[in-house]
Amino acid sequence: MSFTCFPRLPAELRLKIWKHSLPGPRIITMYMELRAGHDLLKARAPEESELNALYYACKDSHNVLKAAFKRQFHGVFMQCPIWFNEEIDTILFASEKAMSHFFVESSQRRSTNRTGPYSVKYLILGYPLETLLLVRLGSADELAKEIMFLVFQAVTRFINLRQLTFVLGSAYEFDTQAVNMEFRSVNHMDKEAPMYLGAGYGENVLDDLKFELVRLTDVQESWSN
Repeated sequence: MSFTCFPRLPAELRLKIWKHSLPGPRIITMYMELRAGHDLLKARAPEESELNALYYACKDSHNVLKAAFKRQFHGVFMQCPIWFNEEIDTILFASEKAMSHFFVESSQRRSTNRTGPYSVKYLILGYPLETLLLVRLGSADELAKEIMFLVFQAVTRFINLRQLTFVLGSAYEFDTQAVNMEFRSVNHMDKEAPMYLGAGYGENVLDDLKFELVRLTDVQESWSN
């Protein structure tokens, strides 16, 4: 049953109702999908159909939606751009490969369309650790340097980044606290950091970045469903 009296409500009340219909914080998952022998970058955005409905419902809902959300990531993956609110939404890369693919595609997009870097405040990177990688990164120090390199990539491509959660997916035990400590040490001691970051960044990259390192036994299985 439709609420036919809604258009006769006071404008302030209608706007409050439309604003209340907007979703809260969402996690936008970007992942790789093998199709016809090719790796494709895909995105899974909760409540995207509801946001599209608000876009077309009426002028009031359209304006409320566009005041909070923007269409982002045009041409980066094989689907339509998604609605994104940088103040509350989080980007989750299900693997390092997905993040690298995103960076390549977005860099090509910027070079051809002269668009700037994306404004993302909250980022999660899932990093499955294979057995051979664990052998190569046998110490907390080496693993911390590997993580730092990926963080450098993230902060150069996402402006306004404020929180980064690095999720290590491994069935093998390792000292998460030791890696965290080594990571902080690398951040303050690595004099080559500005070389990765370019102008505008100092040596202490994490001074304004909240960083968290956690471990799951099977990241990809958890995020592929």
